[in-house]
Amino acid sequence: MCLNKEFVIKKTYGMKDIQNIKEDYISFETAKLLFKKTFFITDWFWVVSIKPENVPTSLIKEDNIYMPNVAEKYPAPTQALVVKWLRLKHNIDIVVSRTKLHYYWYLYSVDANHENDNYKTAEEATEEAIQYTLKNLI
Repeated sequence: MCLNKEFVIKKTYGMKDIQNIKEDYISFETAKLLFKKTFFITDWFWVVSIKPENVPTSLIKEDNIYMPNVAEKYPAPTQALVVKWLRLKHNIDIVVSRTKLHYYWYLYSVDANHENDNYKTAEEATEEAIQYTLKNLI
């Protein structure tokens, strides 16, 4: 029996699940840490507006929006791009894995290895691993 690709995807993942897949961008807190570490490889930015009536922060793509009232701008790359930057520039690997109950992360570097666990999602574990690396290792 020959199964077409669409049937396999629907059967394996459910179309509803994969149609809503989106990239995970770093949090505003992580963006501020990256800014201090001179990370500027992105088209997306967290912006803090001068106007008090505006939402304090927003995620925007710089080339699509005119920003006349910007007070501060921080890089907002995807988690995957930051993980790659840490690996290539700082020789630190972040690995996220899971057990039946939760996700955990490992950091592998030349100097030492670190780990932490008990996260609900892989993205939460990745974000925390990035923050730990930026605060403690570079």
